[in-house]
Amino acid sequence: MIENKKARVNVVDLKARLAKIKAMRFPSNSSSKIYGEDNTFIFSKSYNCFEKNIIRGTNHFIFFPEADAGNVVFEVYGDNNKIIIQKGAKLLNTRFVIKGSDNFIEIKENCRFTSCYIVNYSRGNKIIIDNGTTIEEAALALGENNFLSIGKDCMLSAAIDIRCGDGHKMLDLSTGEQINKSKDIIIKDHVWICRAARILKGVTIGKNSVIGVGSICTKSIPENCMAAGIPATVKRENVTWQR
Repeated sequence: MIENKKARVNVVDLKARLAKIKAMRFPSNSSSKIYGEDNTFIFSKSYNCFEKNIIRGTNHFIFFPEADAGNVVFEVYGDNNKIIIQKGAKLLNTRFVIKGSDNFIEIKENCRFTSCYIVNYSRGNKIIIDNGTTIEEAALALGENNFLSIGKDCMLSAAIDIRCGDGHKMLDLSTGEQINKSKDIIIKDHVWICRAARILKGVTIGKNSVIGVGSICTKSIPENCMAAGIPATVKRENVTWQR
């Protein structure tokens, strides 16, 4: 799993692969609302949600020629945003909303989403969801210049809420300084997040751990632990889990 905020997929290499991939760009008669210049969109042949997309700005790069996407919608504003969905991924009922610039999202190989809402209302954010992770239903929200990492073979149930920020700014009356700045979230490999759990800003969850139903994680959880409650605390150590 990539945990370095400076790491980036080589977009030049991805573009070079296009000559070997039978992909489909937006058709000339597409009803997608596309405004701006120097945008690159490479979609799988099975993609059929062109009429729902809204793309504004310049130098966006959206790439998934080898993924299976059903009812996947892109609403992208700003400039220089990149969304890459790797081969073997299967996304259903997924919505990407970006209202900012210089953001990066990568869904890696063989991920499976049944329903997912990824929202980003700022700039400089990065999301990496690593190989084989499954999401039944989740909302992922970022603040500003955040890194959200979900490791390999994680399992997220339904009604999951993962938030790097609070959604709105709180300011000190004397100085006007923001007092609730957003923070990164790191979920390591093979983590099971049970139904209706919430993972809040600044949290790291160690590998092989389990977060119980309805829990709210406000502090980090070590590896090989079962945590539950509001706020979530470790209930048992030296555990793992199987699908």
